[in-house]
Amino acid sequence: MKKAQNKQETSDSQTPPEEKKRPSNAPPKATARISDLAEITNPTDEMVASLADQLCAIVADDYDIRVRLDSDFENLQLQKLTVLINSLLENVRRNIGTLSELAEDLESKVRERTLELDLVVQGSNDGVWLWNVEKNVVDYSKRWRDLLGLEGEELDTIESWLSRVHPDDQEKLRAALREHLQGVKPYLREDYRIRHADGTFRWMWCRGRCHRDENGRATFMAGTQTDVHTFRSIDPSTGLPNETALMASLRDLISDGVSFRAALIGIPRVDSMKEDMDSDELSMLRRAVACRISSNLPFGADLFHLSGDYYAAIIPERIQKRFLEQEVVSPLLSAFNKPFETSRHRAWLDISLGFTMPISNKSASPSDTMRDAWTSYRAARKQRTTFNVLSDHQLEGARDRAYIEQQIRIGLERDWFVPFFQPIVDIKTSEILGFETLCRMSHPEQGVIAPGRFIPVAEDIGVIDRISFLMFEKAISMLGSWAKLGAPFDKLFLTVNLESYQIMQPELPDLLKSAIAEKGFQPNLLKIEIVESSVIGNFDTAARQIAAIRNLGVQIALDDFGTGYSSLEYLNELSFDLIKIDRAFVDELDSDPRKRSMVKMMCVLAETLDAEVCVEGIETEAQAAVARELNAIFGQGYLYSKPVSEKDIVELIGTQQLQSKRAS
Repeated sequence: MKKAQNKQETSDSQTPPEEKKRPSNAPPKATARISDLAEITNPTDEMVASLADQLCAIVADDYDIRVRLDSDFENLQLQKLTVLINSLLENVRRNIGTLSELAEDLESKVRERTLELDLVVQGSNDGVWLWNVEKNVVDYSKRWRDLLGLEGEELDTIESWLSRVHPDDQEKLRAALREHLQGVKPYLREDYRIRHADGTFRWMWCRGRCHRDENGRATFMAGTQTDVHTFRSIDPSTGLPNETALMASLRDLISDGVSFRAALIGIPRVDSMKEDMDSDELSMLRRAVACRISSNLPFGADLFHLSGDYYAAIIPERIQKRFLEQEVVSPLLSAFNKPFETSRHRAWLDISLGFTMPISNKSASPSDTMRDAWTSYRAARKQRTTFNVLSDHQLEGARDRAYIEQQIRIGLERDWFVPFFQPIVDIKTSEILGFETLCRMSHPEQGVIAPGRFIPVAEDIGVIDRISFLMFEKAISMLGSWAKLGAPFDKLFLTVNLESYQIMQPELPDLLKSAIAEKGFQPNLLKIEIVESSVIGNFDTAARQIAAIRNLGVQIALDDFGTGYSSLEYLNELSFDLIKIDRAFVDELDSDPRKRSMVKMMCVLAETLDAEVCVEGIETEAQAAVARELNAIFGQGYLYSKPVSEKDIVELIGTQQLQSKRAS
């Protein structure tokens, strides 16, 4: 320390006076030499310079570290500085070593993770896309390009992708992308068709998600594209294009203005074989059916598999209507004349076909086309023919049926179904003794719709029970109202039809008992009409139900007698109170001796069974005269009155009373 102080004093004593007086912030004199400023003038400077050089060398040598003082000149502060520097450098060395290990571990995990992701992507057979939203640059992976056969094409924007999407799917894909970018949806998930390099469209499934900045704005998006064409368009059980592919083909043909026919092909008996065949045999049979249909269609006709045992074919325009039977139907019928072989069975199957009219209007739709094909197929089944070519009449009827079906469902919700009543008279005096309850649909725009228009449709769609029960409830309410009105209404009876399902309901007798007590009418004024099919195959249950109902005093009428499977045993065991002879036997009753004899036998049989007879469908006085001769009790038909509404009954009964008074 003393030497350093003396050295400092020596230096100060050698400094010129004018230098001492010069301010510290004053610039050096211009007379100073550069070499003097750069020259190392003492050992301390020399050691500091040595340390600095070593530090520079250490940095250049990746911190492989130590510094030392190569001098005999002792300076404690510099020695401390050297120790401190070495300590710090040692810490740096250790930290760098740790960081190097972490970096190597991280790089290993990144390589492992990258390999795993690559395997996942390769295993999934997906194409990857990466979109820099801000720069509108998209990187499409090789697999993405391979899926579309675009290996050599330049693709670097989002439009390179979207411009290839099918026109019918492009709008929804753009909307899905936009909704995700705006944060409306958390993910992008969309299926669509995209044009392959060969010109065909293939179904793809796209998934993706975007990254957002601190303001929630999408900056980057990544996702995958999967080829789902096989799953979307091929039926695995038959290997044929499925309904999705059919609708796409129809859409393209209609859009291009190509004329064609669609055909619906059904194999109705396959389903009935489930009881005899196991699942493997049934699958084998269905594949064989598909193969046989396909191999017997003319070239140029495309075949598709629908659900169940139904197929659709697109028939080219060149096969005109007069050639359909020759080129399409006959080969298929011949093919199905041969049995199908499975591992344990030989099966003969039927085939039915329904052809549409030619489709050439661009305003048509795939769904309309298939609806017409189904209409034609149902007509073939209804007519019990092997094939049917749709006509304008059939098409009009089918459209009316579809309309009526919707009106039925609306009518049940809005109480459009109302009872009408057709008088049942004393066949000898024509006095009204009761009414049959009939159903009408009171439409707010079309007025009253006749039952022949909606009853068959209601039966087909399975709502006839609901409609029947509505009429049943209204008839009971009517009897209750008449009981309160007094004579002559409290003596009028009502007949009402119930479906077989309703007759078999165990709770029906109790329901009737409660209704009779609540409404206060005589039980024998209610006559429940059933048809023979209600008891066929379920005789024991029907017998118990009918007996329980008759024990309440309610009467049972057998409707449409002679048109079903009449059995003397059934008639004797069930003890009907009233037998109604169907109008089919009344037509030409006065001119056809055979019908007269048949009605006579029915009347004799009813008398033997202690049942009354009502002859339905009487339209002429001559028919009524024959019915009187045959000892029928009641008559019903347009000769006496058409069905009337509830409000018209009062007027009808009043007119009858007035005529009776005049006659007396």
